[in-house]
Amino acid sequence: MLGQFLFDSTFANGAYSHSFGLESYIFWGKIKNEQSYQVWLESYMLDVFAPADAAVYILACKLKEKRLSLLKLARIANASIASFESRTGAINMARATLKNTEFMHNDLAKWYFKICDNDNYTHPAIAFSVLADDKVESYAYACIKTLTQNATRAIPLSYRKSSELLYKNIDLAKKCALKAKQIADNSLKNNSFSLNNCDYRLFSTHHELDIAMFAHEKLDFRLFMS
Repeated sequence: MLGQFLFDSTFANGAYSHSFGLESYIFWGKIKNEQSYQVWLESYMLDVFAPADAAVYILACKLKEKRLSLLKLARIANASIASFESRTGAINMARATLKNTEFMHNDLAKWYFKICDNDNYTHPAIAFSVLADDKVESYAYACIKTLTQNATRAIPLSYRKSSELLYKNIDLAKKCALKAKQIADNSLKNNSFSLNNCDYRLFSTHHELDIAMFAHEKLDFRLFMS
């Protein structure tokens, strides 16, 4: 039940205010319907979310007893977000996640909440990890739900189409979680958080998606903050 509470698209951490580059594709005319949105969603979840937020969440869950390592991971994860607008959005979401769950904080969550006074160590995946363990599939599906709800407003899509997408992408959440686990296991095996040339490298990303996040800062009209 804790996972259903935290990893839900209606959870009040501000994720519904961010498009994560989706709005740039809509502005460019690249995303016009559910088919083109599905292509973008799969790329975002597997090429951005899996090697970043999802893998960081898994690693953080395993590093709770090693607070210095947790801080190192948080620092690198924060720095890996190329777009200033997206990084600021991630910092705000992490703080909102912890602020709105302060009533349930354990010692670790209290400690990390204080750490989040420093932007450089503030990351939403770390924030979720100090609140709930081993729920990466729920985390991935919550992201899919948030993005699909945002797409429903911005493209727009009918509620029927968005419902079909949510059902269809249950398997995508599982696939994303599996890839994230492979990335995290590889990092733990190597005992390091560094970029390398293997197929499942931590913090790898899709350059076109990065460009979309940068371009969002220059859009003439925006529904979303990033």
